[in-house]
Amino acid sequence: MTNAATLLTQQNNPKLKRRIFSKLFNTTMIIALLLSALTWQCKKVDSTGGTTDTCPTIISTDPANGALNVVTNKKISATFNKEMNPATINSATFFVTSGANQILGTVTYTGNTATFTPANLLDANTVYTCTITTGAKDVAKSSMIANYVWSFNTGSTPIIVSTDPVNGAADVPFNKAITATFSTIMNPATINNNTFILKQGTTVVPGVVTYSGFVATFTPTNPLLANSVYNALITADVKDLIGNAMAANYTWSFSTGAAPLVVSTDPTNNANNVIVNKNITANFNKVMDAATINATNFTLKNGATTIVGVVTYNGVTATFNPSNPLAINTLYTATIATGVKDVSGNNLAANYVWSFTTGNSPVVISTDPANNASNVPLNKIITASFSTTMDATSINNTTFLLKEGTNNITGVVSYAGTTASFTPTSPLIIDAIYTATITTGAKDLLGNTIANNYVWTFSTTGNAPRVISTDPMNGATNVFLSKTVSATFSTAMNPATINAASFTIKDGNNPVLGTVSYAGTTATFNPTNNFSTNTTYTATITTNAKDLAGNSLVNNYVWSFRTSMSAIAPPALGTAGNFGAFGGNAGTTNQGLNTVINNGGIGSTAASTLVTEATKEMALPFNTV
Repeated sequence: MTNAATLLTQQNNPKLKRRIFSKLFNTTMIIALLLSALTWQCKKVDSTGGTTDTCPTIISTDPANGALNVVTNKKISATFNKEMNPATINSATFFVTSGANQILGTVTYTGNTATFTPANLLDANTVYTCTITTGAKDVAKSSMIANYVWSFNTGSTPIIVSTDPVNGAADVPFNKAITATFSTIMNPATINNNTFILKQGTTVVPGVVTYSGFVATFTPTNPLLANSVYNALITADVKDLIGNAMAANYTWSFSTGAAPLVVSTDPTNNANNVIVNKNITANFNKVMDAATINATNFTLKNGATTIVGVVTYNGVTATFNPSNPLAINTLYTATIATGVKDVSGNNLAANYVWSFTTGNSPVVISTDPANNASNVPLNKIITASFSTTMDATSINNTTFLLKEGTNNITGVVSYAGTTASFTPTSPLIIDAIYTATITTGAKDLLGNTIANNYVWTFSTTGNAPRVISTDPMNGATNVFLSKTVSATFSTAMNPATINAASFTIKDGNNPVLGTVSYAGTTATFNPTNNFSTNTTYTATITTNAKDLAGNSLVNNYVWSFRTSMSAIAPPALGTAGNFGAFGGNAGTTNQGLNTVINNGGIGSTAASTLVTEATKEMALPFNTV
């Protein structure tokens, strides 16, 4: 036997190959352990004898040393313990061999990882040895202490490295092609319907099997069933190009989800008297692919005439908004086509079609205020919107009524677009219930009247703001000449309405100049100059003052006060203790006992402590009761 024949026999001898690989593996492991021990102690020593840095070493590889059944399209990588100098990571310092043959490839470096990408697929059932030499250096120009060498085997048997869908996948699309990727190039003749099988339960699913590159594909003849579990099988009869079969059958399973369905519509199928400005909606049983909900797949027709409109999608609801009101007393047909898909790519099984008819009679579709609304502003304009354009001449004070109890409210009725408005002549009253009515006298442009009176109610309960206190209070006397006048409201007001026009002070007919401000619930008038002595002033908060909801005071709020007779401000006496000696029996007399009230402080003097004339004179400007 020639040397070539002997070499060929040895190469095809599995036992010999295993012994060779075993020796290579053991030798490589010993080298790796020695390198690891040496590298652990590897330090770079400076001129003083101290350690400044560790030498670079490899901390991991992919494939790992001794790995088996490595895929033949594998990229080989090694990760260092530190940043390396990229210029030293190249085909001279990182190479792969098969026996004595060096493998062609490209070396790259990123992060701390060097990668060798073979120019061609690796051979199956072959041992490869990888080497990174000491020529690889870190950024400090330190080299590895020794070459780093590791090996791996592309294996003697092909394996499946991935599938699509993956094992256990759920909600798989009904039109899914099933694929399996092998670790090496397979013999296409062994990839067929006998070796690649798909079942739903015990039923074999018909389909076409193809093979390309590393990938076998099963394409079902018909869409998969909804809510079903499928089992895929690739048998051990499939083989690679040199005849190696898989070690065992490979199986995996997956399931499909619910089919998309239209579960409800508005209007419903065969609905009558649908309003002419209706938005048409369809609700699905699951989230759909919004890109498929469009004017092509959601249409509305009157006979053969397509209605123009805008299609939108939100949540699980598709909406068709007609560009113009629908025609009265007309049959319309809506369609959701099979072009709509769920987010998994599943289509509707069939077009979904439903019909409805618009009504003869116009209807009130909304009001403002709404029925049973409360806290309605007193200056509210009452409106009602119709399902179609109405005859404006039929919208008037005889067909649009407003009452408070049995009292008819006067107002002006107007009509624009599809909306009727009732503007009360006077503001509504507080704490009242109002009833609005659109009568059957209201007609559309064709003369169709609403079928019945449309009646709704609302209330103004507790809505009008009011002044609850003032300082000075109404009728106050001896008010300081420098007094800042304030009024406190029952609710927060609109600051823009609290101004010099709505808050005034007058001396007779003469306006007092001052600055008006507002904070919290209190309006303040700060006079530009002190008030005059012994003068009556009148303060007014007008109905121009409004709360945040736009409600005005029901009436102007007016109060008066009189200033002190003296321009001298009194001292702040405070409580009775400030009056000096007190005692004796309670009572009030001209001689002996006096009771004085000042700023809430009360004091009594007995006959043993009399109020002198000087004290009386000083007390004259005080507020006394």
